[in-house]
Amino acid sequence: MTGFAAPAAQTLTPEDRALLLLENLRPEERVGQLFLVHFRGDETGPESEIYELISRYHIGGVILRADHDNFRSPGNIIRTTHDLISGLQEVEWLSAQSVITDTVSEELFTPSYIPLFVGISQPGDGAPYDQILTGLTMLPSPAAIGATWDVALSEQIGQIAGQELSALGVNLFLGPSLDVLENPNPESGGDLGVRTFGGDPFWVGKLGSAYVKGLHTGSRNQIAVIGKHFPGVGGSDRPIEEEVSTVRKSLEQLKQIELAPFFSVTGDAPIPQATVDGLLISHIRYQGFFGNIRATTRPVSFDEASFSEIMNLAPFASWRTKGGVMISDDLGSRAVRRFYDPSGLSFNARLVVRDAFLAGNDVLYLGDIIDTGDNSNHSTVIRILEFFAQKYREDSTFAQRVDEALLRILTLKFKIYDSFALGEVIPEEDRLNQIGVNQQIVLNIAREGATLISPGLTDLDNILPEAPGLSNRIVFISDTNPYFQCSDCPVRESLEKDALQQTITRLYGPEAGNQVQRRNLSAYDFFELEELLNGALGTRLENDLRNAGWIVVSIQDVSSTRPTSLGLRRLLSERDDLLRGKNVIVFAFNAPYFLDATDISKLTAYYALYSKTPQAVEIAARILFKEFIPTFGASPISVAGTGYDLISATSPDPNQVIPVRLNSPIIEFSELELEQNPNPVIEINLGEQLVIETGTIMDHNGNPVPDGTPVQFVFNLNGIETLSPSVITTGGVARTTYVLTEPGTLNIGLQTEPRSGVIQLEIVVPTPEGFNTPAPATPTPEPSPSEPPTIVPTEPVVATPEPPAEEPR
Repeated sequence: MTGFAAPAAQTLTPEDRALLLLENLRPEERVGQLFLVHFRGDETGPESEIYELISRYHIGGVILRADHDNFRSPGNIIRTTHDLISGLQEVEWLSAQSVITDTVSEELFTPSYIPLFVGISQPGDGAPYDQILTGLTMLPSPAAIGATWDVALSEQIGQIAGQELSALGVNLFLGPSLDVLENPNPESGGDLGVRTFGGDPFWVGKLGSAYVKGLHTGSRNQIAVIGKHFPGVGGSDRPIEEEVSTVRKSLEQLKQIELAPFFSVTGDAPIPQATVDGLLISHIRYQGFFGNIRATTRPVSFDEASFSEIMNLAPFASWRTKGGVMISDDLGSRAVRRFYDPSGLSFNARLVVRDAFLAGNDVLYLGDIIDTGDNSNHSTVIRILEFFAQKYREDSTFAQRVDEALLRILTLKFKIYDSFALGEVIPEEDRLNQIGVNQQIVLNIAREGATLISPGLTDLDNILPEAPGLSNRIVFISDTNPYFQCSDCPVRESLEKDALQQTITRLYGPEAGNQVQRRNLSAYDFFELEELLNGALGTRLENDLRNAGWIVVSIQDVSSTRPTSLGLRRLLSERDDLLRGKNVIVFAFNAPYFLDATDISKLTAYYALYSKTPQAVEIAARILFKEFIPTFGASPISVAGTGYDLISATSPDPNQVIPVRLNSPIIEFSELELEQNPNPVIEINLGEQLVIETGTIMDHNGNPVPDGTPVQFVFNLNGIETLSPSVITTGGVARTTYVLTEPGTLNIGLQTEPRSGVIQLEIVVPTPEGFNTPAPATPTPEPSPSEPPTIVPTEPVVATPEPPAEEPR
């Protein structure tokens, strides 16, 4: 065994306590802590497989999943999930209360009690990516948060997630996603849709950082937050679970886009609360990573060279030094199996897991990994655990690597729990009463993020001057998508076909203003639409469409693997006879870029809600009846069908006037003084610096431009113009300095597309201290005038900007 120096006997830090505990652990206990596993069902008794992995093999934690039937009582899922997690932690605690025999040395010993990681992926927006689908507050998707451009709202959603999940006993959150959806690719199976905060790396980092802070504060710092999918899969062209994707980017390109949000939550995080505890490293490889455009790396999760190159970047290196933990993505995924075993004949799970560990992962997420020749995942997991324990005993270098990873893991667990006591690990039951009661924040997200995609706001009143009237017939068609909480749970639908109809009846029906009549409303789903499009004659839907004045369509994603999702596109191209002369309104409860320009041209109005929460449905109803006009939200993702380009949208708005002001430690003016005299006279010694800054520069969406936006100042001193080198914005503001070399009139403005304000300063050189102006000479017949002193500039006119930072792409 390798060893670490024991800490001094004083107030112990989490790392100190981890060191003390590590020294008492046997090899099986040490290697067991490296692993996260799946298990099926919700039983934790002695007959269950998970009981054996916890009590005998000392695994580090579990990941709970809906498709493994870990949540089997949807009617009371909050209580049963709390009991399941408590049961898992009790198995670990009970295993540390008994003396057992070491299977190798045959010595008697008592295992140490180390709480399990209990992890979950719960990104928001319900099925298919959330795991707990009832009981918890249904949170909006990351893109819905992104559409608000509001870090405070992102933090509040993180707080809700942290509060509710930690009340259940979850202490490991696989998220948030910090991927950048730079170029949406709706035809790709790997498209991220609404699972990312957006397509701008600066905003993904800002919103992600706020969400991380919220998770920590909401959970009372009892959830370890694991940012994903490091180093970024926004450029992936296929589902990362199905096949290892190859992205053509160099490390320099990755730093500008994919890695930038991860910098924001590691070494560049503004405060510790906004710093992730770990990163989930994805199975993705890069072509041109080291500069050679023809060279392709192995998946980063298995490639020590590329992994090290990334982790040596300053923000990651400093974060890693402070204990940052690296977790592999699912090593049992089809993508990993296809990479290691393209023939499907020989998959050596032990060597695959070893490669991932030696590449730099501290925690190994085994998932459903199965070795060739094994008949179950459980058998393979045991073989991997035994292989690692044997290698620990035989290979001192490997043992040292295990202990380094283990120290990070134990330190993180001690950050979550001040002491390893069962009473501290299992949350109090009364906290369950706080779950599912946080609806107002979700409504705020839906309202602030709702976006008019087409037409423009100025054209909307001309195209759609009125809301539906009492006598109007409205047909609702919704893209429903069935899901199951568990294999024997009842089928439910995400975005039920009558969800919008029922909401409108509640808000505007006979009992609430009588703006609509029930008999004029009808609701259908895309399965019924598909029947019509496939040639069914005389359907009720066709008849209702012919008689309707309004057709309201609710869409989710569009995928060739789900043929019914193509319903709207088919309706627009194949049966436009049913749409002529009608108001066709579309609400996107997913990403807004699945329709092309031709599709959108056939719509009366097109709105994006980005999420299918009940609150988003309510806002859609209020938009339809013109009770609410979406003027706040803006798409956080490019929408090719309307020409909305995110890079252009986040650049400075050319219709603004950017103020320029003096912010000098030498000369200070109050706002009132500058208002009364915008062109002040100042006294300043030659060679001293003026500090000049802009006001907040706004983008086309009305938000401060991203940090790193380049700006140039223009200085005109006595008619001679100089241009500063580019400086970059921070918080929407650009700053520079200017060294004065002669008195006179100085005009300062900006070299920008938007109009710039100009500040004009009259520069006066003060009389040197102790200098007495000579009295006028008495005229004499032979005067001897002396020449006045000449002021010689010590250096030429020069603008001295702050050190420029690297510009973003």
